[in-house]
Amino acid sequence: MELRLASGNGPVIRTVLRSPVRDAKPSEIPVIDLSRLFSDTLADREAVASQIHDAASNMGFFYVKNHGIPLQEIRGAYEATLDFFRQDPAQKIKADATEGPFDSGWRGPRTHVLYEARLDPTVEDAASIPHEAAQSIGQGKPAFKGTEQVPQLKESLERYYISCLVLARALTRAFALSPGLSEYAFDSKVRYPDASLEDDVGGLQVLNHEGQWIAAQPIEGTLVVNIGDYMQRITNDRHVSTVHRAKNWSGRERVSMPFFWGFGLHESCEVLESCLGEGGTSKYEEIRYLNSRNLVTGLPPFNSKEFQPQFPHLHFLFSAHQARPAGPLF
Repeated sequence: MELRLASGNGPVIRTVLRSPVRDAKPSEIPVIDLSRLFSDTLADREAVASQIHDAASNMGFFYVKNHGIPLQEIRGAYEATLDFFRQDPAQKIKADATEGPFDSGWRGPRTHVLYEARLDPTVEDAASIPHEAAQSIGQGKPAFKGTEQVPQLKESLERYYISCLVLARALTRAFALSPGLSEYAFDSKVRYPDASLEDDVGGLQVLNHEGQWIAAQPIEGTLVVNIGDYMQRITNDRHVSTVHRAKNWSGRERVSMPFFWGFGLHESCEVLESCLGEGGTSKYEEIRYLNSRNLVTGLPPFNSKEFQPQFPHLHFLFSAHQARPAGPLF
């Protein structure tokens, strides 16, 4: 079977085997201990960055443990999210994302919260954000409007969001070290990992190099990190953005809480010099992050150079179970 997808780097065409899904091997999706990533010693941080580089160059997916987000905090966000989704649709529609300008709230089967400057520990003064950028990001706006019937939702998700920001910035520096740059090289311009928490139901599947779907089973206390299209682009395909999907055949409710850590929408990046091929060859031309996103969405290029907003955001995904189909899975 042939699978055709759009991506930030252009069309993706993969052949998918007609074979059952199997569990991923540790060599395919490894577990990386992040303890030393928070060390004061550069050698410790470089050791973790090396492991991340190996995983990013292989499958583009890896688990992380000792990531600094307390289990109690994760469980609180999970339980509050589940309480929200279990409500009657008439209650959930009160948090309709289409009612406000920031796309924060409940939209169909999904709930997500865009970047909140007031929750970012590195932002000292939200008023310093350029006006044009401020029009598109949350700054204390009513992201939780219509959720009063789940009183624990706001506090639990904001606490989890702050922890995700801290972790994502630490991962950003590890990714900078992996191609041999200064660990601070990306601080001002790139934000790329996607750290995703799944409950114990599972359902995340990754398409491996051979074209077989493999299951990334939940491992308690870990998060799953995967590489995005733009990271693949600036590393000249050294790091890989891998096709993946979610299937819920468990017979139980499934909740996923992915945290998306994006580039500044108007950052312009080219292939890193340390990742150029033989003779200094590059597979990709310089492109703005927003325009790479438009390759997927079909929107026209955005030409403004006046501001560089950044949009880390949190999605909460819920699915009821589906019946497992008989025979090979495609």
